[in-house]
Amino acid sequence: MIRIVFIGNDKKCLSIIKMSIPVINISQIPNCHEVIITLKKITTDVIIIDLDLHDEKCFQLIAKIQNMNNSPSIVVTGILSSTEKIIKAIKMGVTEYIPKPCKSESLHKLETVIYQINTMTLIDNKRYKNIKSPFLNKIIGCSKGIEEVKEQMTLYAKSEAAVLLLGESGVGKNFLAEIIHKISKRSSSIYKSVHTAGIPPTLIESELYGTREGAFTDAKSRAGWFESANKGTLFLDEIGELPPSSQVKLLTILEENTITPLGGARQIPIDVRIISATNINIAKAVKNNLFRQDLYYRINTLTISIPPLRERKEDIPLLINYFLKEPGSDYSITTSSINKLVDHPWPGNIRELKNTLERSKALAGEQYIINDKNIKFYER
Repeated sequence: MIRIVFIGNDKKCLSIIKMSIPVINISQIPNCHEVIITLKKITTDVIIIDLDLHDEKCFQLIAKIQNMNNSPSIVVTGILSSTEKIIKAIKMGVTEYIPKPCKSESLHKLETVIYQINTMTLIDNKRYKNIKSPFLNKIIGCSKGIEEVKEQMTLYAKSEAAVLLLGESGVGKNFLAEIIHKISKRSSSIYKSVHTAGIPPTLIESELYGTREGAFTDAKSRAGWFESANKGTLFLDEIGELPPSSQVKLLTILEENTITPLGGARQIPIDVRIISATNINIAKAVKNNLFRQDLYYRINTLTISIPPLRERKEDIPLLINYFLKEPGSDYSITTSSINKLVDHPWPGNIRELKNTLERSKALAGEQYIINDKNIKFYER
């Protein structure tokens, strides 16, 4: 049975953990100071630290545990107003963060830690090794929704099947598509991203197939999307807005796996992994005959639905810290401003959050502190 020590006085949170995960032996210690005193006497697999204790000794405890041989896993919990402490703990390398108020459905991360300890496969299990890869660590967030996205990306990266990314504008579909490529076996080959909705139907053939010199007046030899991405990954952004006439041409390439450049004399075999993305309800577009059903099946072998930012508010403080601490940028932010940003619905998702923070930094000037006055949301 897994042994857990809960450090804190949140009896409700402790009770929910006990009821939700019955295969554990959990005890409670009211503060970090007592744990530091008896650290060597404690035999435990997981230590859960409630950062709402406002006890700076908790960070001393984290450091001490990390220097131990066979140290237990460290999980921290806390409300969003404890953002600075949560970020500090994450930077120190704690195993997981559980948002408060504690709910049974939010304990999936603790269950994952317990699973890893029970099976003793944390090192050998390739799935978990991949989740901790440098590329996946670039995905900022700790919510259940974003963790599920990471797991799907890890699994799908091992496949050659087409992937369709679904999500609102600004959730980071291009960013995630490139990460799938970087953790796939095609990572050493090219990743090419194209915005399909911006190509007029009159130019789509030359973009898809490429051209050869003499194909038309002033034509020069130029590789098309598929030839450029051969042996690599081709990301087709906003594919749901591709005109019907262009959909037919794309479908033909995907079915035949060959192209003939305009003005060319021979077919060229292509080997490209397709990742597509759209922010429309593409299933509804198929039903309304706005998108070809046969093409939909071709691009939708595997699907990842990316949750909007308003559905993963616990990720917002982490994203704020990331954007404010980028290279060449070291701004701080007040707690009230963090809460103001967390409460915003963010219709433009991560892109809107990043742009709002850029504007806030400009308004803060040389003070390097963002407060409520500096935050100006876009008008709707």
